[in-house]
Amino acid sequence: MEFLRPLFSWEDSAYFDMWSLVHLFTGGIIGLICIHKKWPFYPSLIISTILIILWEYFEFLFGIHESITNISVDIILGVAGFIGGYKIPGKMKVDPYMILIPLVIAVSVLAYIGWLNYLTR
Repeated sequence: MEFLRPLFSWEDSAYFDMWSLVHLFTGGIIGLICIHKKWPFYPSLIISTILIILWEYFEFLFGIHESITNISVDIILGVAGFIGGYKIPGKMKVDPYMILIPLVIAVSVLAYIGWLNYLTR
């Protein structure tokens, strides 16, 4: 079970870590906001992908250095979250706010815990 340890750690790993959830859920939030604004899928996907890539660049500028594989996975998860956030509510016939509110809470809590962990390094 040692191979699962990085999945449940806030330490940067080669691929997945707890920050991966933050990237996935944040992408979902962006997708849900785009639905709310009634923005078309493909332009929203392109803009969201650019924003997600820029976020990784800003992390680098602020001294958060990750492996290229971890950065790539973060971008892929953010985009996957966007697609899920944009597409799932329509498929499930559920109000996007029923997904948006729990995701915002989850990202806020996870990011706060992650930030506290980062400060203790």
